[in-house]
Amino acid sequence: MKNLVPCAALAFACLAPPPQAWASVLAHPSRRQLDEVAALVEKHYIRAIGRDSLSAAARRCFEGTLDRYTVYLDSTAAVELERQLAGRFGGIGAGVTSDSTTGVFRISSLQVDSPALRAGLQTGDTLVAVDGAVTRGHDFFDVIALIRGPVGSLVRLTIRRPASPNELHVTIRRAAVELPTVRALRIGGSEAQRYLVDERSGVGYVRIESFSKRTPAELDLALAAVQRVHARALVLDLRDNGGGLVRSAVAAADRFLDSGTILTQRVRGKPDQVARARGGNETHLPLAVLVNAHTASAAEILAASLQDNRRAIVVGSRSFGKGVSLEIYHLKRSPGLLKLTTAVALRPSGGSLERHIPQIGSERGGVWPDSSFAVTLPEEEERRWSDLTFQTTLRMQAVGAAQDSTPPPRDLVLERAVEALSAAAAR
Repeated sequence: MKNLVPCAALAFACLAPPPQAWASVLAHPSRRQLDEVAALVEKHYIRAIGRDSLSAAARRCFEGTLDRYTVYLDSTAAVELERQLAGRFGGIGAGVTSDSTTGVFRISSLQVDSPALRAGLQTGDTLVAVDGAVTRGHDFFDVIALIRGPVGSLVRLTIRRPASPNELHVTIRRAAVELPTVRALRIGGSEAQRYLVDERSGVGYVRIESFSKRTPAELDLALAAVQRVHARALVLDLRDNGGGLVRSAVAAADRFLDSGTILTQRVRGKPDQVARARGGNETHLPLAVLVNAHTASAAEILAASLQDNRRAIVVGSRSFGKGVSLEIYHLKRSPGLLKLTTAVALRPSGGSLERHIPQIGSERGGVWPDSSFAVTLPEEEERRWSDLTFQTTLRMQAVGAAQDSTPPPRDLVLERAVEALSAAAAR
């Protein structure tokens, strides 16, 4: 699996790629384009930049080198980002992987009752062309953009099937495809079997894979299921969650907190913006939050808020440490948009979550596991867990998922959390 791009972007929620993967360098921006971006940097950037350095800073925005997160997105990448954050787009309901060695694209999974399934696509099909444009060797997101389009429009795929020497041409009408971001532990079985780690411990499990507009509503449904199966404690898994919409993470935190600060955002030249819990939380169950080195951004905001308000123990390994917020600016003079770093995210205790931007970050940035709850896996084991978990996510949306009895992989981090929660639930 090491050569596969781990994203089923046509049908399923997955980790948003890091900012560098979205970057679209504009090699020769015009003076008017530089002036427009320089004005945004001067007014909104996270730290003040002298007037004599603004032009150079604007150029670095187009190059993706101003800081780790600020990035220019061309029109194709901009549309892709906005669709992910909306959690809904026009597509065919098929997962696609790309082999980085051969440049070949394949159908990796099919969503239940999807246009792709009804059109006869099968997992393992090689995707040769989209509307006549050959896919091999092309950028992953360019191919995804070709397949996506307005709901109701047609897309013509050329595929090659392993058992057939001939290419097949399939025309599919795009439909509204939603990106689920919250899921249970298992695929098949009863609701209790899906949402309980095991019936003996009575520990429930909910995983948030990213934060889109749909996440709070999806979390409500999952928490209701946890209550129906009479869970005595709950694991909230945020591992490999690369973030998303901050407001959705704040809303998620509000589901668990009766009171207290969730997040403080510090913007240059403005009063701090403080988000506080409103009360009336969904569950008072003992809670453990799982994090790892790929837990980032909005996911860290949620984890830190629950940790600092003493609502949950944090289990796993130190999170990534992305403690800044970005705003999206649609550019008038360039064919795309600018994601600009505009605010520092402070956890309820006052510390910064950021650890990568000099003068803003801290060596103590990120979310650390609580004392005695650190579980660090060897890199190869971490990668294996991530791959298997990703495949579980695909199967949950794929054909025959209800009959899939594949057991989840051995998970030492989850086991440590269950051990702690079982003791708390027994008291």
